[in-house]
Amino acid sequence: MKRAAILPDPATTRLFQTLAVPGIRDWSDTPLGDPANGSTALRLAVRQLAQAAFPVCIAVGAAQRLVYNPAFAALIGPRHPAQFGQPLGAAGRLPKAERFALPSDDAELWLFWPPDPLCACGIDATTLRHATEANLLGVSYQPQIRMSDGAVAGFEALARWHHPELGEVSPEVFIPLAEKSGHIGLIGAWVLRRSLAEFGALAGSCDTRLAVNVSPLQLRDAGFADLVAGCLADAGRPAAQLELEITETARLGEDAQTRRTLADLRALGVGLALDDFGTGYSNFATLAQVSFDRLKLDRALIAGLPADRSVRLIRAMRHMADALGMELLVEGVETVEQARILRDLGCDLAQGYHFAPPLVLADAVTWLHARGAR
Repeated sequence: MKRAAILPDPATTRLFQTLAVPGIRDWSDTPLGDPANGSTALRLAVRQLAQAAFPVCIAVGAAQRLVYNPAFAALIGPRHPAQFGQPLGAAGRLPKAERFALPSDDAELWLFWPPDPLCACGIDATTLRHATEANLLGVSYQPQIRMSDGAVAGFEALARWHHPELGEVSPEVFIPLAEKSGHIGLIGAWVLRRSLAEFGALAGSCDTRLAVNVSPLQLRDAGFADLVAGCLADAGRPAAQLELEITETARLGEDAQTRRTLADLRALGVGLALDDFGTGYSNFATLAQVSFDRLKLDRALIAGLPADRSVRLIRAMRHMADALGMELLVEGVETVEQARILRDLGCDLAQGYHFAPPLVLADAVTWLHARGAR
């Protein structure tokens, strides 16, 4: 891991500033307990910082600070972290540690990784399975906007987990855990049933779609299409209102069972979208092998707007989507200017905080009423 991924500009005193995270409490001046009890301090921190996408500095007593995100932790102080007792997990072992000098009298930065960062958060497969079976997960809904007229075209259902002790646990933490532990089918089925059951409150017309994320692992289940058909029947929703968003972790078209499942879903009349296009495994080879209704551009592709190169890239993606008969949806729209450019480029749909954040059902209904969409 590069130093730049730990803290910005580590060679200056800005190292000791608390990084701003929207919606996260500033712990910089809050003692979290005795530095000798690093485990307690870390657990307290996780309650507020589980959703942090990048490191955050928090105080651990008067002389030390803790830098935490779900992937690693670090202690800033004059002592090696091993002297803090058992800072991460029951074993307290530090399989990897790296030292960086700081511009102060005696302080050093020690970066270290636990054997399993999730265990350091108090999260494991058993806890996740219990949360699913006990109905402790939730679903939030983020609107998808039609750019031509600003109408609500649909909602993306997003799994959420509020842990009773740790608070909000990021999907970037528990979804990979579910895939690794084999629980993704259980969680995916739960989200599908719940969101379809609730969608009646959001479906302003028969054209409004519900988008639900699907792991490629679910597509390898021979019974997945039957599960989808059953969930649609139980909710009384037409298949045309459901769209399954697929993010590749491997090439979809190369697995025979995946191809059969996709064909069965097509036969049901369910829509298919290729998610996060432009990053990871989502590539042109998949578009040649699998037919999709919608192409979702990853937020990273619009980060450079309004730069000319970014404009040309998105224009090219729109032409490609048109040629393949797909709608183009752009994720991560944050500003008025981004929305204007995407509309001028002829993008079909967009979603992001510029329009609305992910909302629990009651708030999503209120948001719809405020827009006069129902």
